Amino acid sequence: MKNAGLFLVVCFLMGAATAQSDSVQVDAQLEKAINHHASRYAFAPSAYPVPKGGFYYQNYNVLANDVQIGITENASLGMGYGLPLFAYMTPKISIEISDKVRVGLGDLAATSMFLPSEDAIRLNIAYGSLTYGSTRNNASLSLGYLSSNKLATNSFVLNGGGMYSISPNIYLVGEVWFNQAPLSQTYYASTWLYDANGERLPMLDQSGNPISGLYQVKKSQESFETKQQILFGSLQFRIIGSGSNTRSWAFGLAFLSLSGEEMSYEYQYEDGYQQTNTVGAANTFLFLPSVTYIKKFGDLSGFN
Repeated sequence: MKNAGLFLVVCFLMGAATAQSDSVQVDAQLEKAINHHASRYAFAPSAYPVPKGGFYYQNYNVLANDVQIGITENASLGMGYGLPLFAYMTPKISIEISDKVRVGLGDLAATSMFLPSEDAIRLNIAYGSLTYGSTRNNASLSLGYLSSNKLATNSFVLNGGGMYSISPNIYLVGEVWFNQAPLSQTYYASTWLYDANGERLPMLDQSGNPISGLYQVKKSQESFETKQQILFGSLQFRIIGSGSNTRSWAFGLAFLSLSGEEMSYEYQYEDGYQQTNTVGAANTFLFLPSVTYIKKFGDLSGFN
């Protein structure tokens, strides 16, 4: 997890290290370029609000569709759907502390769709975020509290993000998420039964005679609790369209890392076959393409 911490710090410092540049005189071309996309990174929110009257549509990697609406100058409401299962709602309140410091308070409530009630997944993340910098160059740190009906206990989610204006219409945008979630898994174990001499007890037919090659087994339901570390990050180049600058495309790479504890156990069958199974977190590391499309409607004044 050392690399996770380093990546998190880099995402935060990416905007913070350059935010002071906005306090100096900027040229007329840069001043005219309003960043209509300061309220979020690839997916993670900053503490900047969606301006009142603003309406955003975002698509992330085709699968996630998101809408954000500015209700007041400091409050917004978002909702979305992640294919194939999850629908969510995410309100946010933004509080301006100074010209370069904002605090955000929000919540993300999600639920699965089209699953039987016994398999339904519900989760909620209440979070607070701190953003330092301008709308062009900024960095954010967020801490959330995750609860879910599928987790053994609640846990914290850490998020960092940043954006840096390479030019009036090109931004470098990055974010990373980290969560260590306790998981409780149920599995069915099976062991052979033995007699006083340590020999496997054979199964008996209706007449009480031993059946050759078949043995008595004891089946039981067991539980195994493990902690799974989830690390997800994305780094993109965001290209903002000319004209009113209300449309943007972002291209880059994302990665997903899953790691945690595993436990092996043996399952014995009546016919004498023995199988070793593994339960717990599957260790996985994936690189994924990262593509985001955003379009803003409504109030086009934004921030400057």
